[in-house]
Amino acid sequence: MAELALVFIAVGLFALSSCVIFGDIHESGHALACFALGGDVGGFTSWLHGVLPFTNHPATRCSIKPFPALVWAGGPLASITEWLVSAMVLTLLLNASIIKPSHWGNVFWWIWSFWFLHELLNEVRHAYAPRSVWEDSTQFVYTTGINPNFVALPLAGLFVMTLWITWRIGKRLSEQASGGPDGNR
Repeated sequence: MAELALVFIAVGLFALSSCVIFGDIHESGHALACFALGGDVGGFTSWLHGVLPFTNHPATRCSIKPFPALVWAGGPLASITEWLVSAMVLTLLLNASIIKPSHWGNVFWWIWSFWFLHELLNEVRHAYAPRSVWEDSTQFVYTTGINPNFVALPLAGLFVMTLWITWRIGKRLSEQASGGPDGNR
């Protein structure tokens, strides 16, 4: 019973930490885009979105008003880059046998990927949302005047590719941790 409680605590901590890290990276992408365009980010904050007791919406507070399209795109682009780099680094570390797969590593990988897949799916959905929806892809579409399909369809393709990569790495971690095809146990 104590072991089960420990599992729930560990998974909860993994989920919370990966959500915080993802939020920080996402909001940092907005901030970097603002800086790149000559703006200032006063009072940069990054709060968990929609998770009690963290009910404040994330905000970058870019001084350029209205936000240019690059500022709207900065957060999702940072998240996409971060996840793809983490997948590549993990694969390289596994290939070089620098890290050993574990069940906990597999759990963290799936939670980490879940946050990214969730964010990516929401960006696809929000590309078609009305202007009143204050989300990145929605505001990017309305700021640029671009057809929502030119935003949503590439993101949907990336979602499918990411889902496949997530599954492949997760399967590899699981098999190697339990002594499967590439495991040495």
